[in-house]
Amino acid sequence: MSRLLWLVLPSQLLLTIGLVLLAQYTGLLNPAGYVLGITVLVSFGGAIAVALGHRAANPSFKRDA
Repeated sequence: MSRLLWLVLPSQLLLTIGLVLLAQYTGLLNPAGYVLGITVLVSFGGAIAVALGHRAANPSFKRDA
């Protein structure tokens, strides 16, 4: 489980930074709104990734040892 978090958390951070910079580059007008939206969506995606990767949350998930 901790190995999965070491992959998901930095990926979430990099994805959030990249999407915020892209939103600024494209000229979106509400910085607080798009930062909040991006952060919530990326966090939700990370939670799904952790849940799918956790054996107790998804017993049908087969992981190679």
